Amino acid sequence: MGIEVPQPIINADSALLNFTNEGGIEGTTRFLKNITGMWLLEQCRKVWKASGKGFQRLALLEEAKTLPFGAVFDYFNYKNGVPVGEAFIPEIEYYEKEVTSKR
Repeated sequence: MGIEVPQPIINADSALLNFTNEGGIEGTTRFLKNITGMWLLEQCRKVWKASGKGFQRLALLEEAKTLPFGAVFDYFNYKNGVPVGEAFIPEIEYYEKEVTSKR
């Protein structure tokens, strides 16, 4: 993720924060930070969008926000019979199909 700038940004802050400069169109520079897993997420997003599964993408993004502390909450849920991690998605899909769609 990043921005397009006219000149490379090279300083101590950009180096410390692991930003990079890549050649852009018409002599510009793309100043960006590579985000591990973003490509994979974007590929999944395309598939989910094409199949009408936008909710699943949002659910997984919310799940990822809790890492690593969400593991404690997940364990609590698991011990109490509540779906953990991605396991709650089929429960919500079922609810949407059987309840929400009939409203």
